[in-house]
Amino acid sequence: MKIPIFCIMALAVFLLAPANLFATRADKIAPIEPMTVDWQETGGELFISPEDMIAYDNAPTRFYPNWTESAIMWSVRFTPEQSCSLKYIQIVTYEGAGEAAIHIWEDDGNGYPGNDLISPFTITLTGDLTYQTIHINPPLDIGDADFHAGFAYLNTPPPYATTDGDGATEERSKVYLPTDQWSSLPHDLNIRAFVTYYERNVLISMFPHNPPIAVPAGGSFQYTGGLINESSQSAETDVWVMIETPDDSMYGPVKLYQEIPLAPLDTIVAHGITQQVPVFAPPGFYNYYAFCGDYPALEAASDSFRFAVTSPARGDCDSWKLSDWFDDGSGNIPYEVTLSANYPNPFNATTNIEYRLPESGHVSLEIFNLLGQRITTLIDSEFEAGRHTVKWDASNYSSGIYFYKLTAGDNVYTKRMTLLK
Repeated sequence: MKIPIFCIMALAVFLLAPANLFATRADKIAPIEPMTVDWQETGGELFISPEDMIAYDNAPTRFYPNWTESAIMWSVRFTPEQSCSLKYIQIVTYEGAGEAAIHIWEDDGNGYPGNDLISPFTITLTGDLTYQTIHINPPLDIGDADFHAGFAYLNTPPPYATTDGDGATEERSKVYLPTDQWSSLPHDLNIRAFVTYYERNVLISMFPHNPPIAVPAGGSFQYTGGLINESSQSAETDVWVMIETPDDSMYGPVKLYQEIPLAPLDTIVAHGITQQVPVFAPPGFYNYYAFCGDYPALEAASDSFRFAVTSPARGDCDSWKLSDWFDDGSGNIPYEVTLSANYPNPFNATTNIEYRLPESGHVSLEIFNLLGQRITTLIDSEFEAGRHTVKWDASNYSSGIYFYKLTAGDNVYTKRMTLLK
């Protein structure tokens, strides 16, 4: 059978043509060789509390060597489970360090980056195949809407953007070419977002003693404060107190408590919190506020009551002094020994372990591996009654399942936790 000459010519052109003549966006990636880092694959979307990681990528195995123009932008669209603030992002790049502009965009309604939510800022990307942490300071209140995070080349790379290149995609990764527009990538970029979720089930309350409150300047008043986690997940929140003065200005924070831990379905009640009123406080009506959330970026919940300052002044108090709400001396004494779930869990690489004592005594807190071997002792000493929190830094330990054991008198409790790196 004779093959027409034009078919032979067409075949020759196809075989001899440069590979990039027919390249598509899927073909623009190249393998990363050799793999010099052991990777923990996410297996999809992973959530960690209280700083929750939103991730859609697996281990980086490919990079984009053919797109080298400055001003090329890379982004991933993130969908939070609920209202949150963005704490930091992580980006993997390859083949050497270089400057880039970090962007956080709103979604344009069609799944592509829209307007910048913050002013882009310059950072040096390491290009060393590690997840580089880039903090968003102050944390950005995202709400519950989709947002995009990524970077733009400021110079000719390296570093290069990397992707998992595993053939599966969440269809969230985008690229912007200066001569083109935003378009989808067939693989998932190695960009992750870390957020703090603020459910409306973390509540704060105050109950003034003997209302209505009328106190002379230099005097004081008392109230009972409560912080409630109605969620089945551990949580962490800031608490701060503000005062609205008779001239409608806000004073404070009178007190700021940061990163208060809450176990699942936990309630902290403090009786007899005392607020001092300085002698210079002008007479009139005041509003007293307590907020919880992420100070100062997000007010997740609040409560308030009104009080009046009368004259004449008495005493010598010269400040708005507030007795501690979240300490052992505030009346927050439990009825029995309790050991709360660690938070965050899973974690990388630090976690908090909280326990409560109804009376003072000797306490030990030990960490064991999956083989039952004790690997460290965090505390082994006498402690007062009340609420205590211990932080474990597991930077020197490998990923896996661990157990923490609390011994307080005749009480022994053991719980499980997961270290993910």
